[in-house]
Amino acid sequence: MILSSPRRSVSTATPASRADRRRSRTASSAGRRGATALAVVALTAVPAAALAPAASAAAPAGATAAAPAAAPTLTVASSLGAPAVGLPATVTGAGFTAGSAVTLTFDGAPISTSAPVAADDTGAFTATIQVPAGIPVGPHALVATDAAGVTATSSRIYVFAAQTPIFGAERFTVAQQPLNTGLYQARYSLRRDALWVSSTEFKDDDTTPSKLELVDRRTLKVRRTIDVSADGGQTAFGVGVDDRHDTVWATNTLEGQATVWSQSTGRRLATLDGVDHARDIAIDPVRERAYVSAYGGNQVAVFDTKRLTRVATIDTGADSGPTSIALDVARGRLYVAALDENAVLAIDTRRNAIADRWPTGQRDVTGLGVDPIRNRVYATGTASGDVVQLDGRTGKVRWTRATGGGALSVTPDPITGRVFAANRLERSTTVLDPKDGKILANLDVGPNPNNVTLVGGTAFVVNKGEPTEAGHDTITKIAPGTVGRR
Repeated sequence: MILSSPRRSVSTATPASRADRRRSRTASSAGRRGATALAVVALTAVPAAALAPAASAAAPAGATAAAPAAAPTLTVASSLGAPAVGLPATVTGAGFTAGSAVTLTFDGAPISTSAPVAADDTGAFTATIQVPAGIPVGPHALVATDAAGVTATSSRIYVFAAQTPIFGAERFTVAQQPLNTGLYQARYSLRRDALWVSSTEFKDDDTTPSKLELVDRRTLKVRRTIDVSADGGQTAFGVGVDDRHDTVWATNTLEGQATVWSQSTGRRLATLDGVDHARDIAIDPVRERAYVSAYGGNQVAVFDTKRLTRVATIDTGADSGPTSIALDVARGRLYVAALDENAVLAIDTRRNAIADRWPTGQRDVTGLGVDPIRNRVYATGTASGDVVQLDGRTGKVRWTRATGGGALSVTPDPITGRVFAANRLERSTTVLDPKDGKILANLDVGPNPNNVTLVGGTAFVVNKGEPTEAGHDTITKIAPGTVGRR
């Protein structure tokens, strides 16, 4: 799962517990960039013969015991980074009987392959399967068995939503510009009429400094750079802009902090500790408050933006896992994506207390956006690959729309109501109609789109990607056009 993460941390396995989920996220931060361009899951099982009772007869004197055969393994991979509903996937096996035919079943039923499957002289095979259409997103079981009874089984293959076709680019004006390595988020400054963009490479063998870059929203050129690594050694992930006090905020996820910087001078004004796995920031310029989600602490920290001090802590619940946050200033509501609870929390900012908890029916609720004009809240399910629209008053789910694997970030346009969702596993940003979730366009924005923000009807998407991938670490400007009914 993706929080403040390496470039790819895709797993097709379903963690057994919330503690496992947290350990897996910590482990995913240890590798240089996460998984490679083709994410795989290795599944190991014991050969059926190894489970048989031992023979009663003793081995002949002087006989040498045979070395135990290696347990068979299965690897499932796809071009999306994980198997997806209705699409091809590649299954690779090893440790089977040499020359034996191999049968594959999916959820207990035979599954068709592109050609008959047989192990080669080394006991290995490769087969292309078609993941069944119409199956639910979630965990499924795959079994491979050869003629001698050697079997590898897994009940923890996670299947994502089907990929949405790319279309509609002719209806937009799209421009791209490369920025610093390790892009994460972007937020708009009205005072500067530009976007502050964060970037971090946080692996031991990567020396790219963490930065906050002020990017001109018209030309996409960098106007100013704050070297976050050089001043304090922090790593900037989430971004918040406070134009009232001319500051830019950043979450330092690895350090468990938030830092505050002067927009005018680039000077660090404050380092605010005690925000475990700080993730997102939302600024309320009217009440002079900054809200910072703390995934590791199951909290939202509240700071005074004038005095730069902590004034409150909102407990989101032991099994919540707060990630993205979105603020409706006029209604005094802060919405929080509770990843581990698969819900949206509605917080009353006047009382700093949770007013409602709304299950969304998704898996790994991560991204969040709010349309204060229509009083609608949007959430992404990163594992279920979808976007939901909720009524901001009742929490009722009005519609759900599959956008593709790794739906991570979502932002509505308060002018038109159109919704933009970044799908991390599919190089795409999807444009949806607010009335019913109809997909109006699906645009290629480069590898690993990580965040989308709206400025005056224009979407800005920042993405990550391996240095070998075309279009990695860019900001994409998607100017509005005629994209269908409103």
